[in-house]
Amino acid sequence: MSEINEELRRLIEDRESIKVVSSINREGIINSAPKGSLEISGKDELTYVEILESSKSYRNIVYSIWFDKKISILIVGKDRESYQIQGSVKKILTCGTEYEEYYRKYQEARGFD
Repeated sequence: MSEINEELRRLIEDRESIKVVSSINREGIINSAPKGSLEISGKDELTYVEILESSKSYRNIVYSIWFDKKISILIVGKDRESYQIQGSVKKILTCGTEYEEYYRKYQEARGFD
């Protein structure tokens, strides 16, 4: 992905923005799902927490990694400004300290103990 400009950064960081991740399965069927946990991490990389390993999104993201398939992310702000980002999935975390940090942050943002 190229550098994230300030407007896109603002939209991603705004909790009221709608963020939708679209991915495909083996049969080429598209699955689009809202991801409230999408954020910028590292050097202009996007991350999100996928809670259920049995979800279509999770299975499709794993498929995207294995078979080098692209995903699409749509971000729509409250003023209807929008961006579509297309790219490749670099990694998926299922355990470990980095995963735990994201998971804790996700829970805290939603008021879970």
